Amino acid sequence: VRVRRTNDERLEALLTGGALLLTPVTPNRPHGHEGPGDLYSTALTWAFNLSGHPAASLPAGFTGDGCPVGLQLVAARGADV
Repeated sequence: VRVRRTNDERLEALLTGGALLLTPVTPNRPHGHEGPGDLYSTALTWAFNLSGHPAASLPAGFTGDGCPVGLQLVAARGADV
């Protein structure tokens, strides 16, 4: 509980005044229909699901070999209203 509260407080401090956070959606290359396998593909999204911060995934182009890349836009709690 303490760790989660500390995380929430740090995110709120970072996102004050209308600031937005932009992160990659996944830390890995896109996986196929077989799923991520041993890769932890939600490493950059789960914290915002727990904290209640609104986040949206946006297409951001392609890698050199044509794989899609996404960015996640995160805002302060309540900023999606």
